[in-house]
Amino acid sequence: MPPAPRTPPLLQLRFKRHVDGASSLTVTRADGSTTWQRVDGPSAQFFPAHDLTHFAVESVLEVRSGFFGLLAQGW
Repeated sequence: MPPAPRTPPLLQLRFKRHVDGASSLTVTRADGSTTWQRVDGPSAQFFPAHDLTHFAVESVLEVRSGFFGLLAQGW
């Protein structure tokens, strides 16, 4: 039996640490649209782990109306 066709992910996340110490998150939706946020200063160290925690919890618990679910819907 062939494997089931894969559906495209609802979101693609890209975390980036910049040389100046800032961090950014770029989110690409299934339709190809994107949104992003850059964080400077002391918060730049905190937000990547914070956002990954949101992603893990929302994915495991299948929360569709959390932060990333809303981004997937176009918010």
